[in-house]
Amino acid sequence: MSDRRAAVRRERKERLKAGKRKAPDAEIIRAAEQGKLDGRIIAFCVIANLLYDLHGFRKKRIEIFLKKCNKEATRFDQEGLQFVLKSYADKLIAKINNSDVVQKPKSIEEQIYLNTRDDLYVSSIALMLAVLNDDYGMASNMKNTGRLDTIMEYCTNEYVKLQLDPGKYTPEWYVEQTREKTGLIL
Repeated sequence: MSDRRAAVRRERKERLKAGKRKAPDAEIIRAAEQGKLDGRIIAFCVIANLLYDLHGFRKKRIEIFLKKCNKEATRFDQEGLQFVLKSYADKLIAKINNSDVVQKPKSIEEQIYLNTRDDLYVSSIALMLAVLNDDYGMASNMKNTGRLDTIMEYCTNEYVKLQLDPGKYTPEWYVEQTREKTGLIL
């Protein structure tokens, strides 16, 4: 428990420090930090909405799921978990690459923001897929008909929507959708 709290404090401290920087690269660092937050938020909202709609998860069960994900996130550096996450991330990246949709950035800060957001989106979803497999018995199969396969397909579709209309599908929009559906306040 204290490892998780320490990691959260450390991350919050780095975000505050990046927000106060006045160095020439401060805008880039702020864009990267915002991309991290937005990628995680979007990933959780996408999964929470799907679990609510498709698998009957309600507010309390989604909160428990989030706590399990936070607990697993503290083990992110362990080799065994990295192996599992890499396999889920590779599957998701392959599905995303098949969609062949890319958002065109207007500046270097926006490029860094988009890259960081997309990386954290994929890694956060991979972590949540590992938790769903381990704790809830959801699995993938070779025929792409397993519950995790449908979740990956849904996440890919949401990623495509995010790329095609970034003005509408913002992190705030996803948070609002999740709040309306599940009652969770993020």
